[in-house]
Amino acid sequence: WGDSGTIMAIKYSHNLTIKEIVNEIKMQREVDYHANIIQFYGISRLETSSIDQNS
Repeated sequence: WGDSGTIMAIKYSHNLTIKEIVNEIKMQREVDYHANIIQFYGISRLETSSIDQNS
């Protein structure tokens, strides 16, 4: 992430429901204490109207 040297990964899903996302975040919180488990840092949403439909 930037100059911190931290490696980040982005998960993208076009068809997840809010319920599925919340469930995944809850499961992540249950195992967040272990060094070998990927940590959750945040969530964002891209409005479909802002996507270039020609690409």
